[in-house]
Amino acid sequence: MNIIISQTQPQKPEVEELICQNHKREIVAVDLSEKGNFQYLCCICLVEKMNNSKVSTIEQTKERIQSLKTQRQENKTKQIQLRLDHFKIILDQIMEFKCSVENTLEKIYSQIKAQIFTIQKEKQSQLDNFQTQYNFQEEVRSLFEFLSIESQEDQLEFQQDSQFIDEIAKQFDLLFNGSAYFQTIDTFKDAKYKINEIYQNIQIEQMSLQNQNNYKTPSLNKLCPTHNKEIIMIDIDSENKKIEDRFVCVDCISDHPNCQYRTIEKINQQWNHTKKQQDRIFSEIQVKRQEKQKNLNQQIAIVRKNFNQQLNEISEKLITEFSLPIRKACEMNKFKQISLQQVCNDELLSNINQMILNDKKNLIQDSQIEYLKSKDALFQKEIESRLEHLKQHDQLDIQVTINIMQDIQNDNQIQGIVQLQQELQESTKANQGLLIFKQDLDELVNSSKYIYSQKSVLNESVKKFQDHLTKIKIFVSKIQQTQDNLPLTKLQKQTNDYKNKFENDFIQFIKFCEIEKIENNFQTLQKEYEKLQLERNQYLESIENDYKLKIITQNRIIEELEALIKNTESKLKMKVEEEQLLNEKLKLEITNNTNLQLQLNNLQAIHENEIKSLNDKITQSDININKIQNKLDSRIKTSIFLDIKPILLRDDFWIKIFYFLQEKSKKSIKSSTLIFQGTKNGLNGESFWKEVNNKDNLLMILQSKRDYIFGAYTPCKWVSNLYYVQDDTLSSFIFSQTHSQIYPLAYTKNAIYCNSNYGPTFGEGFDFYINGNFSDGYCKLGHSYQFDQYKNGTEDPHLFGQNKPEIKECEIYQIQFN
Repeated sequence: MNIIISQTQPQKPEVEELICQNHKREIVAVDLSEKGNFQYLCCICLVEKMNNSKVSTIEQTKERIQSLKTQRQENKTKQIQLRLDHFKIILDQIMEFKCSVENTLEKIYSQIKAQIFTIQKEKQSQLDNFQTQYNFQEEVRSLFEFLSIESQEDQLEFQQDSQFIDEIAKQFDLLFNGSAYFQTIDTFKDAKYKINEIYQNIQIEQMSLQNQNNYKTPSLNKLCPTHNKEIIMIDIDSENKKIEDRFVCVDCISDHPNCQYRTIEKINQQWNHTKKQQDRIFSEIQVKRQEKQKNLNQQIAIVRKNFNQQLNEISEKLITEFSLPIRKACEMNKFKQISLQQVCNDELLSNINQMILNDKKNLIQDSQIEYLKSKDALFQKEIESRLEHLKQHDQLDIQVTINIMQDIQNDNQIQGIVQLQQELQESTKANQGLLIFKQDLDELVNSSKYIYSQKSVLNESVKKFQDHLTKIKIFVSKIQQTQDNLPLTKLQKQTNDYKNKFENDFIQFIKFCEIEKIENNFQTLQKEYEKLQLERNQYLESIENDYKLKIITQNRIIEELEALIKNTESKLKMKVEEEQLLNEKLKLEITNNTNLQLQLNNLQAIHENEIKSLNDKITQSDININKIQNKLDSRIKTSIFLDIKPILLRDDFWIKIFYFLQEKSKKSIKSSTLIFQGTKNGLNGESFWKEVNNKDNLLMILQSKRDYIFGAYTPCKWVSNLYYVQDDTLSSFIFSQTHSQIYPLAYTKNAIYCNSNYGPTFGEGFDFYINGNFSDGYCKLGHSYQFDQYKNGTEDPHLFGQNKPEIKECEIYQIQFN
């Protein structure tokens, strides 16, 4: 309520005090409940102060009555119109059912009338024959035929009459089992449901009593329990808050200014917006449900009508054609008399002649009997064709109904073709030459609809077939497990015969069901083949790289040998040239002095020996080159680092460790010595420290119970109970052969931890710790050694493959460097 006059304000004229500024009404009361302020109230202010929706002023009550009358009038008018519409639908359906009943009864009436006419005609013919001229000989013959045949003819006529009446009764029964009858019943139920729905959806909105007041903050008709003031805002956004604590007054807002409050007006707007959205969603759902119900009812009516219509046509066909009386046997049978003594001379000759013809042609039935049989066969094929068409059409209608239930567009698979079909149908009116294409397209569309209607039937048949085959195999297996039981042995034989016959009868179906299995096997084989091809290419690439490396090394050796040969040849050439010079000098000296000739001869012998010695040296050089080549080949085949490879490590991972260790230590590895092996020395702390104490450059390799291979290297010296030891060279590292990873030391802190009660322990914290029993321990890799998946001190089974190490083998090697 707005304050009209405050105690702190100056006094105004008495006339202004008697008028409410909000509602422009006369002041009738004063509110003194609030401390420090008081309020003048008019009659409307008093009603609002009561916080009761059932109390209102006279003017407000009149407005509410008028609003109620208007809404009731509108709702009643709408109800009456909807009721009229539904009862008109019922009346139309009843008229349709009435026409259907009248047509059926008219058809039954015509059939019965035709049957009566046939019987009357037969009766008149009988009277005419009876009143003909008396002939004793003919009468005697008729008497004989009556005694032998007439009773059978009468029985046949009675059977035909009984069958005709049964067919008439079936048609009458279809009146209350036909589509029109059930459609009428569905119309009754639908109208009843919708009329009930009309009454359930009646809503009359109550007119708000709150007057529009732009000068007053909207509030709720409840007070704050803490401050006893009006609720003006609500806390919607806070979490974990009781619902009664979310309603706040002015003082609550002052006490908690950091909370996000919303005004009553905004809450009302959000409330109305949410309500409109829900009403819109419910309305859309209702419209969709009504549309689906309408489509389903129409489709079910079409299915029922088509089904009953075709059954009626088949039934009528049976009545009109298949139930027609066969001509009397006496007219068809050429052998009318039982005994030859009872026939006249002409009939005797005719019958004897017919018997001779039958004996010659081996005939049992004459042409009239064959004609009746062929006619019955054609009629049977026609009925079978109609029933087959009924089955196909029924399946198609059922599939259309399922599509409506699942909100699937009918003809969605061939929607483009259906559109072209409609365009072609319009074009055929102007161009008759396109008629042949229209017929083919119609056949294609109908065939497509039928095939898609059969899809679910095929899938269900495949599933049923596979389930039945599985049941047969399980049953046969159970019988085979039971021995020395004669009845079960016979049952087993019969079951096996049935199983073999079943598999033989459905051999094509079995092949069809195994297509998916064959495709999966083919895809698996194809993937395995691609994997083998990839491995083969990788292996060939590896061999090719090794071969290229060997060729490069051999070419380098050959180049060195060629340079040596060239050097030797140049020296030899120089010697030869010197020899030639000496020979020339000797020749000059020979002419002067024979002694000199002898000296020259001696010198020549000496030179020849030197040449021979040089040749021997060249030969020895070739031998040495071959030896070097052989050693080089041997060195390529067996590398030095493979000679010192630890037992637990693979060749490829040892090469990785070998080069990483040389790179970290900046030294060449000379050799390694196995100083500890757990399976020989014993997996315990005492044996461990006995072998590693006061030793450095140790490479430790461990194998967990899960066969995870891991380990570590450090150049630091292992001294019992020295505890933490730093590695300033940062050459320490941990490795995992299982993950093919190396984790170097991250900083110059503690690389190892030496405790006589512990086994191998690396890092501060520790990165991994093995207890003295080599079973307990944990892994927290990433504390001191580099690991990008560090879990902030949480135990990690990364190295062990399990929470506890449970070491089953440990090898320790001491590395020697050059």
